[in-house]
Amino acid sequence: MATKQVLQSLESADENLRRAIAQLVEMRFGVPQCGGALQSAVQDLRSAVAGAAPGPELKPLVQRIRAHTARVQALLDAAAAFYCGWASAAPAGPATYAPDGQLLRNGGGGRMMLNA
Repeated sequence: MATKQVLQSLESADENLRRAIAQLVEMRFGVPQCGGALQSAVQDLRSAVAGAAPGPELKPLVQRIRAHTARVQALLDAAAAFYCGWASAAPAGPATYAPDGQLLRNGGGGRMMLNA
C-alpha cells in the first residue's frame, strides 16, 4: 500500500475518532451513539497497519490518533462509571415485586405474606 493510501486511512480513522468523541460528549438520550464511528475507525486503522510503511510524515497523525484514542477511552470509562453509580443507587424494585410471584407485601404494617 502506498504511503498516500496509508495516510488517507489514518486521516479517516482520526476523523472517525473525532466523531466518536463528539457523540460521546453530546450523549443524546443518555446513550452514546459512537459504535459506528468507532467501528469505522478500527477498520481504517487495520487497513493502515496492513499496508504501513513507517515514515516521519505519519508520526504527527499517529500521535494525534493516539491522543484521540485516549480521549475516547476516558469518555467511555466516565460513562461506564456514571452508569454503574446510577444503577447501584437505583431502588431494587417495588416493594410488591417478587421474581417468582409468590411473595407479596401485606397492606398493613409492612409484614410479608407468603401465598402458597
